[in-house]
Amino acid sequence: MASETPNPPFPIKTVVVLVQENRSFDHMLGWMKSLNPQINGVTGSESNPLSTSDPGSNRLFFGQNSIYVDSDPGHSIQAMYEQIFGQPWTQNSASQNLQPTMQGFAQNAERTQKGMSETVMNGFKPESVAVYKELVAEYAVCDRWFAAVPASTQPNRLFVHSATSHGATSNDTKKLIEGFPQKTIFESLDEEGHSFGIYYQAPPATLFYRNLRKLKYVKNFHGFDLHFKRHCKEGKLPNYVVVEQRYFDLKILPGNDDHPSHDVFEGQKFVKEVYEALRSSPQWNEMLFIIIYDEHGGFYDHVPTPMTGVPSPDGLVGSAPYNFQFDRLGVRVPAIMISPWIERGTGPYPTSEFEHSSIPATVKKIFNLKEFLTKRDSWAGTFEGVVSRSSPRTDCPVKLPEPVKLREAEAKENAKLTEFQEEMVQMAATLCGDHKKDIYPDKLVENMTVDEAVKYVNNSFKKFLEECEKAKASGADESQICVPNDDDPPKPPEYKSKSFASKNLRKLKYVKNFHGFDLHFKRHCKEGKLPNYVVVEQRYFDLKILPGNDDHPSHDVFEGQKFVKEVYEALRSSPQWNEMLFIIIYDEHGGFYDHVPTPMTGVPSPDGLVGSAPYNFQFDRLGVRVPAIMISPWIERGTGPYPTSEFEHSSIPATVKKIFNLKEFLTKRDSWAGTFEGVVSRSSPRTDCPVKLPEPVKLRKAEAKENAKLTEFQEEMVQMAATLCGDHKKDIYPDKLVENMTVGEAVKYVNNSFKKFLEECEKAKASGADESQICVPNDVDPPKPPEDKSKSFASKPTQKASIPYGSRRAYGLWKEDQLQGSKSGFCSEAGKAGAPLQIFCHKFPCSDILFESHPRGGRLFFNDSIASFVETSPLSLKSSFSQSLGECQWIKSSNTAARFAALNADMSDSDFHKHLAPN
Repeated sequence: MASETPNPPFPIKTVVVLVQENRSFDHMLGWMKSLNPQINGVTGSESNPLSTSDPGSNRLFFGQNSIYVDSDPGHSIQAMYEQIFGQPWTQNSASQNLQPTMQGFAQNAERTQKGMSETVMNGFKPESVAVYKELVAEYAVCDRWFAAVPASTQPNRLFVHSATSHGATSNDTKKLIEGFPQKTIFESLDEEGHSFGIYYQAPPATLFYRNLRKLKYVKNFHGFDLHFKRHCKEGKLPNYVVVEQRYFDLKILPGNDDHPSHDVFEGQKFVKEVYEALRSSPQWNEMLFIIIYDEHGGFYDHVPTPMTGVPSPDGLVGSAPYNFQFDRLGVRVPAIMISPWIERGTGPYPTSEFEHSSIPATVKKIFNLKEFLTKRDSWAGTFEGVVSRSSPRTDCPVKLPEPVKLREAEAKENAKLTEFQEEMVQMAATLCGDHKKDIYPDKLVENMTVDEAVKYVNNSFKKFLEECEKAKASGADESQICVPNDDDPPKPPEYKSKSFASKNLRKLKYVKNFHGFDLHFKRHCKEGKLPNYVVVEQRYFDLKILPGNDDHPSHDVFEGQKFVKEVYEALRSSPQWNEMLFIIIYDEHGGFYDHVPTPMTGVPSPDGLVGSAPYNFQFDRLGVRVPAIMISPWIERGTGPYPTSEFEHSSIPATVKKIFNLKEFLTKRDSWAGTFEGVVSRSSPRTDCPVKLPEPVKLRKAEAKENAKLTEFQEEMVQMAATLCGDHKKDIYPDKLVENMTVGEAVKYVNNSFKKFLEECEKAKASGADESQICVPNDVDPPKPPEDKSKSFASKPTQKASIPYGSRRAYGLWKEDQLQGSKSGFCSEAGKAGAPLQIFCHKFPCSDILFESHPRGGRLFFNDSIASFVETSPLSLKSSFSQSLGECQWIKSSNTAARFAALNADMSDSDFHKHLAPN
């Protein structure tokens, strides 16, 4: 039985929990005994027979040669029975009253896969897990921590925060649909006024708990990359923190949960990152950080599992044929406890048995909560006594060693899913409503690969959170759980934009006008909330998961056609359709043949400037002809060429000036350029405009070349990103930065540089800076690579323009390589006129959008991730969500830039032609 609540004052105010995946104590930490003899680890004399039924069987001795584990040993309840008791499970096993021998690991591994016994009978040298080596030396290790149940990942993870799996010993489809109903430690804390937060890099596994799907709790989920380090730095971590990891293994964002076949190197990097963020926090002296593993994953451990005195949490019995009684624990797993209140090199801390329910049991003590969750946490050993010092240490390491790279090969994105990954996909299906379809239980995951799963899970989660926001906006009770009714499956994520090359758009006042395409564009279309002037940007980098869709060679035109189709169909379905003009153009001809001579006479220089030597271009002639298509229900079907004076890109701001009756031209060029408002020639809008466009034809057979060198424009994007994050202050900026950079590297750099820029913008605004200022970070540290996932909400509806004829709003879809230079006076002028300023932009992979609440309204963020979104709830600066946004303010981002111009709403018909240019 757990002991009484500790006498105040107890120094711990924040408990941080990290649960890694599928490794045993001996496998990860057993060889630490060579550094600390107190640890019940291994010496090399431990062994297993290849066959427990053959007395003459060869024996495998436990070694220290683990490097990278590609195979996934057996860890079902059936496999664990054989590993623990040395013989396979049968129908008669329950009545045999066997004692654990821990002699069946090698035999079970060989049964699973020939040669796997060598894998399970080896552990890591301390030097191979250098981060853990340091933590074990500096803090406390627990060598009597057992999995709560001898079963797989999901049941054990459920025990961590609820002290029961509600009878689950494996995947239970019905419970996945409904969510597991038991009370959790999160609710206990919330009921008594304590805070909690879940920081995740992929859709959080904690959503397997039904109650955490309630509208009231959605605000407690935060994207790790954006919020965790910032909350650490600002001292804003809640009382109970759960840090989740990446459960899927991608080339760009490898899995960092330590689940085979994920590289332990990535897990070590993750632990190091979390520790160093906590260590630098002003809350450090009030923290206890616990690292455990959910279950042993089929790897050998020599300590027998506890068999007697273990209470069933709630009297529930596992499913047939095993009918597990929850009366014994699982195999021992690694457990490390970290705090400045722990003596250096603290060895094992024995009381009664430690298992996953020890976490809620200890949290109950620390925060003096009223009730236990189940009989299991009322029994489990608690570990508050490890906090034994009278004052916090001052010699705790600030940095941990760099981990050792173990895997040479790339992540296998086309690999089949693990059982837990299948469960994550199935949970995502319930969150987005796909469980209503007959594909749900098995067909959905039957042949799904890892990369397909990432897209599906992220976007399903986004859809769920969008529905949560709609429910809250409709006044739904916050105790309700929302399940989308829409039967359309979520679309794959999108990615990034490029308009910060125009200097004035870097002003603090305009940052709020940039929106992630995948989240906001379709929703704004559907809700009739598009602003007067919209620029839609595409993906300028070509990745395997998210191919470039800007039509730049060597990007597949198929992707560009898909993108145009997607944009058109969203606009066509909007209640604003009858007020729209949609323009598609290309920035330049790209070296491809065109037979029409370029105009050579009468072309005015915009501003008298001359191009650089040796060409000294006078800007007195135009470039090669490019495609241009104009789309509106006010345009007659099959309208042919529309001649006036020459059309060129300046025709867009010239036409926009006319439509919205703006006061001034931007330059001499748009005052000269032909305008195209006359293409809107009908007296009433058409009703026969196609709702859907044809499916495009796939043209490219090969995959995207992520290791390709950058195009000139992509180099410019990287160099612009360097200026945004402050790297232009280094001597690497002009050329060296992009010299040998690949596309894959550029995506990471650009996204994170942009995020850093927007973080600095927020700091500037928070300090009261003039919103007309342009912010450039002073920090010379290069941005970190992107992490994995985050959240969102919707912005305040913009005012509608008062335009005296049918085309109220104009839309520009710009293709690759357009922006050369900085023509943003038009934008600034429109801003002064008070027009709504908004942008829709594609986002790079590994970037998401997020709103955080604020007393003055919503704050908009970006976060690193493959592209999953979260929508959220009420006002709390600690929260990542927002109930009522009002004016959205952009504060953070990892990925946006888009050219745009803001328009005055009061423009007359006669002026339609002179201003419509996103520069």
